[in-house]
Amino acid sequence: MTTPVRTDPFAPARWDLAPGHTVLVVIDPQNDFLHADGWYAQQGIDISHMRRTIEPTKELVAEARRRSVPVVWTRHGYADAAEAGPFLELRPFLRDGGLRRGTWGW
Repeated sequence: MTTPVRTDPFAPARWDLAPGHTVLVVIDPQNDFLHADGWYAQQGIDISHMRRTIEPTKELVAEARRRSVPVVWTRHGYADAAEAGPFLELRPFLRDGGLRRGTWGW
């Protein structure tokens, strides 16, 4: 018997989590991406779609902590444009700022 192929990539997914073997990883919830005063918004980039993740993420983190699920936070950053490497080829508007380690936006 074969597993049916999902045709809707946005259909809800559900699976059981294994206690003691589950961790929540929150990737790059940084001011430069999500805040109205962050680098992306200041460069004229519409961040509304990213901002919609803030409240659900807060709720998910609170629930994970309530259930003693470890929460791991990541953030992307670099010291300067030279250190950023090929990332700036994809996001040239970051050449002059944004995602700099040690800053408010990072």
